[in-house]
Parts: sequence; structure tokens; C-alpha cells
Amino acid sequence: MYYSESVKVWRTKNKEEALRDFFIKFIYCSNKIENDEVRLVDVEAVVNEEKINYFSESERNIIEIKKHIELYKDIIKLDGNIKEKLDMDIIKRVYFCFTGNKLAKDIYKSIDELVQDINNMQINEETALDVVSYFCCYFEEIINCEDGRVVRILINYILIANNLAPINIFYYNKEEYYLALESFYKNKKIDRMRKFLDDQAYKTWIKNYNLKLKSLKGFLKGCSN
Repeated sequence: MYYSESVKVWRTKNKEEALRDFFIKFIYCSNKIENDEVRLVDVEAVVNEEKINYFSESERNIIEIKKHIELYKDIIKLDGNIKEKLDMDIIKRVYFCFTGNKLAKDIYKSIDELVQDINNMQINEETALDVVSYFCCYFEEIINCEDGRVVRILINYILIANNLAPINIFYYNKEEYYLALESFYKNKKIDRMRKFLDDQAYKTWIKNYNLKLKSLKGFLKGCSN
């Protein structure tokens, strides 16, 4: 399982710097899954509070990026020092931020029960993928996949709150993401989503880390010759 190794890499890093780098890629990918017109350069500019020259058709993209930043600053927090368990106030805020709607009573009750289930589960590097896969699949089913950005930010809240590595779902793997959800809808098993998130964790934390280690080892070997 890649996730345990991802957590090890995550814990070697400066949390503020690691979250900031993750945050930029996460905003880009999460928005691009919903809207292919989102650009990485715009995300970087907004995060860095740089002046942006954009055409009127890209204004919606900038607004969506700013929504993520607001949530991260106030809920996720760039220092990663989250202590609170997931609760309905957080979910209501995230849901409203991205959909502009309030949770209907029947949906509220179902999500509240799901949150209680999640908060009663033991979560560590060995169980984390089971917990967030369970939450992701059932949450998406309850809200009928209204806006996937809601659940993607919530699963990372759960992980960061437990000092575990957040996971980026890369936009170019969105078809696999949807297939994992469809598999759950058919058989109510989270296996495919769990494997998918494990692969995404590898791409988020280990893939580039291993490349950097390989380059460093090659450099050191060259110096010793």
C-alpha cells in the first residue's frame, strides 16, 4: 500500500510549505475536474495575491479559485493545525460555498449520520484510506454528485486533522475517479475507490519524491567517481 509510505514522506516535510504546495495543485486539479478551462497560472497568481489580467469569460474561474482559498484559510488552515473533528457546520459551509444551496432536511440527516460514523472510526495511516473512501462514496451518493469539490476538500480535512497526508485527485485521472464511484453505486463496496485513492496518494507524495532521491543519488555517485 502506497499510502503508508506517503504519510512517511509527508511527515518529513515542513507542514506549512508542504500544504502550500499541495494546496496550489489541489485547487487546480479539483476545479479542473469540474471545469476544463481552469489554468494553473491563474491558481498560482491568486494564491500569491498577484494582479491578474483576465478576460470576462475567465472571471468565473477566478471566483472558484478564491472560494477554495477562503475555505483553506478559514477551515483547513495552511499551518495544518486542525484539531476539530469533522462536523455539520463545516460541511454546511463547504457545501454552500460551492453549490450556493443549503442542505435539504433529508440530505442533512443522512450526512449527519455519516459524519457520526466517520468520527467513531479509528483513523491512522493503516485505516485512513478505508475511512475516506467510505466517506467519499457515501457522501457523493447522498448528495447525488452535485459538486465533487465538496467531498474532495472534506476528505482532506479528515486526513489533515489526523496528521495524515492529504490526497490530490488529479484531473487527468477523473474517469478512473468516476468509475470508482460507479463501482460503489453498483455493489456498495469501496475497494475500487480505496485503490484509486492509494494510487493518487502515490502520485501526490511519492512519485516526485523518488525522482528527487534518484537524482540526488546519481549526483552523489558522480561526485564520488
